[in-house]
Amino acid sequence: MTRDTATPSSHCSCGSPLRWETRETYGEQRSLALCDSPDCGLVTTASPQGVQPEQDLELFLLGQTPARRYLNPWTRFYFKTTKWGFVWFPANEVCPACHSEVTAQLALPVLMERQTDPYLVVLCLACGATGIVWWLEERVAIAILGEDWNEPSTAVLILKRVLEERAAMAREDRSWDSLQ
Repeated sequence: MTRDTATPSSHCSCGSPLRWETRETYGEQRSLALCDSPDCGLVTTASPQGVQPEQDLELFLLGQTPARRYLNPWTRFYFKTTKWGFVWFPANEVCPACHSEVTAQLALPVLMERQTDPYLVVLCLACGATGIVWWLEERVAIAILGEDWNEPSTAVLILKRVLEERAAMAREDRSWDSLQ
């Protein structure tokens, strides 16, 4: 990657034309060019003074917005459910898949109108292995691997739907209580 802090040129150092792109935000303009030559492919930026060359591409793409770290789907699910008001507790057992001790369990109260909902969820925050337990005239448990969260399996989709619906029911109950 090269940096052109003066007037953006129209040709790369190899002689091929440059294709410029500009991003404009409030009070800021950032430019980046790619060499049209497939043999070269050099990236050129027109960055403000004081920006380190290794930060040029990051500055062009993100501006002043800090990069957010990637969170696995099960970790995003865990944090989302805590925002909805669900309380996870440390699980008693280590993860059967990766033997991590970073496991959490969520016990759901049995609701007469929702008897097909699971009553226990055990989640490994390290690898995403999940156990979901139902009581359907007998105890039924399924195990989900972390990769089942990437293209969510049916059990993951059901679990997400159940918790989202229960959170919505709790919000409705709280709003009803505030009216009385």
